[in-house]
Amino acid sequence: MRLRMWQQALQELCHTPNQIKFDLHGILWVMSEVNKQYWAEYVNRKSAGYSKVAKFAVRQSGSGYGADQFTEATKALIKDKFGCESEFVGTGTAANLIGIGACVSPERPGVAITSLAHLGVFEYRGVERYFGAELLIPGNSLLTLDLEETRKLIKSKHGRVSAVSVTLANERGNVYPISYLKALRELCDEEDILLHGDFARGFVAACAMNLEMRQMLSYFNIASLGTMKLGGPCEILCWRNSDFSPKIRETRMSLGHDPNSTVANAILLRYILEHEIAENAAKSVKLAKILAQGIIGMDISLEWARETNQVFPRFTRKLSEMLKTKYMYYDDYGNRGDAKEVVARLITSPTTSAKSVNRLLQTIRDCQKRI
Repeated sequence: MRLRMWQQALQELCHTPNQIKFDLHGILWVMSEVNKQYWAEYVNRKSAGYSKVAKFAVRQSGSGYGADQFTEATKALIKDKFGCESEFVGTGTAANLIGIGACVSPERPGVAITSLAHLGVFEYRGVERYFGAELLIPGNSLLTLDLEETRKLIKSKHGRVSAVSVTLANERGNVYPISYLKALRELCDEEDILLHGDFARGFVAACAMNLEMRQMLSYFNIASLGTMKLGGPCEILCWRNSDFSPKIRETRMSLGHDPNSTVANAILLRYILEHEIAENAAKSVKLAKILAQGIIGMDISLEWARETNQVFPRFTRKLSEMLKTKYMYYDDYGNRGDAKEVVARLITSPTTSAKSVNRLLQTIRDCQKRI
């Protein structure tokens, strides 16, 4: 839905039908208008409790800049629930940018990541451009950092690596065993470097791992914790050591004030964290399991095992083309150059229902019959 809103809003900024040209003010206008439309529709689909809180929140005009009672109350809740200091950030990419930017320095610019990490691929290595970071990829680390290769890389840089960053859940929806997180924490402690977590899907990862978020965060020095995929209004940048707070705020302000430090966001975020986010994560994972089982039951293979709320079926290209007349999804994952097959990514969310999962499964069956 949000993608269609973006497309419609962008068309209004186009100077010609085939060329998009706009300035920064135009981009900010699009973001503002799309978010207004998105939340207006989202609130209508939510519980009565959420709608009541949302209506109250939007009446609290102006930005709090982190000093108002609502923002302080939400930060206190995060401290109590997760054991972390926090700032609210507009997007996961911005949270990663600020978090990694606070970790690196001219003397220690290195950050070890996997080769498919969001930081390096979909965020276009922004931390290198803005903060002089050097993103480093250890050997044998496509989706999971190989611990021994990571150790070798850190030692080869002779003290110039400041952090290790991991994504949880990763780009294929996989999670890690607790033993791996413990070993990663031990490695960082031995080498005196920080451990950063990209937790855009952190709550569904914690659900799949049967962990409390507080326990998962305890292994990390700093993390970008996503809520927007589960109904939240913004993302959370978390860090455990309060001595790190001035560096976080200095890094953040060097990019300009973030307009997501609003009273409304703080109010909505507190409600989601207290009442809905764990339930939303559990629901998303449960429905993904039902979806995966239904797809396998049609003799369609999954490219990767389902662990969280992402399902990666291998469709014939013809089947995917038929489905995409009714559904919007990516279908370019893991293609092996075989023009006859594609790997799709299907994701369940808080607004997904059992009825909509069954409807999708029936649509797949109907399309199979027509091929």
